[in-house]
Amino acid sequence: MAQVTLVSLYGEKKSALATLIAQCQQLVTNAVGAAFTPYDIRQIHATITGLEALVGPPAYNANFAKYRGRDVVMDFDGFFAYLRVCGQIPFEVQIGGFANRDYPFASRKRVPYERSFFRAG
Repeated sequence: MAQVTLVSLYGEKKSALATLIAQCQQLVTNAVGAAFTPYDIRQIHATITGLEALVGPPAYNANFAKYRGRDVVMDFDGFFAYLRVCGQIPFEVQIGGFANRDYPFASRKRVPYERSFFRAG
């Protein structure tokens, strides 16, 4: 079953954002010490939206089921078409496109190429 997550800021960061993240990590380290293991800054990202599906076909939207009590089939093609033209998202969206090579960071112990379209389980 497809589980789709739209993320932003994965990979290299502009200097000001990288500095802010490092300062936040230092604040947490100061507060909790060795209980905190910071991620590599390139691995830190923001989840914009998650399209979690209930297990089994068709791809019923888990959030509609949980929060609205309705079984609604997700329209992935329609959602991606909307993202391309809506003008409401103030950043570039990349769907996949990571090269199959080593990176200085990992996501769930896999390179971004494998995680772009990863099927768990």
